[in-house]
Amino acid sequence: MKQPKALALLVLFVTAFSALVFAAANSIDKKTSAIEITFKQEGVPVSAKFNDFSGSIDYDPANIAAAKAQLVVQLTSFDIGDDAYNKEVQKKTWFDTTQFPQATFTSASIKALGADKLQAQGKLVIKGRSQDITVPITLKQNGNIKIFSGSLPIKRLYFNIGDGEWRDTDVLADEVIIKFSIATNTGS
Repeated sequence: MKQPKALALLVLFVTAFSALVFAAANSIDKKTSAIEITFKQEGVPVSAKFNDFSGSIDYDPANIAAAKAQLVVQLTSFDIGDDAYNKEVQKKTWFDTTQFPQATFTSASIKALGADKLQAQGKLVIKGRSQDITVPITLKQNGNIKIFSGSLPIKRLYFNIGDGEWRDTDVLADEVIIKFSIATNTGS
């Protein structure tokens, strides 16, 4: 069942993308950042990651109301650890990367919920479908390095990931969990 794994990974990638948008000011350090997805295929958890993403983040804890972020995830960077699976998810049934090569997240607002907790709201776009989402984020800081992490469930079928026979949620679960840990360096 190679196709369901790729589909689930795509959904997780998009969710992770949303988290990246909220990373910190300046640059995202892709070497120490990660976007992973987990989904269930025939009841068994399967994990994958996205290797290529970019974005811009304007985040100042002294002026959270002005914070904004945008994240772009290259869907062709989906990696489940098997080249055949990775190629399968590029097909129209799954990500349809020929027509929709990227998933995006654009924040509408970011607010503080406590000492190290944030909440970002915005639009997640995958495969041409847009959904308003809320992303819970935990923020840790070590010098100039800020790490934004969290997880978010999304529904793959909302984004038409896994068309045809793959819409059967007994084989491939609808829910995909996107986990992220995004490191940023705000400079000196």
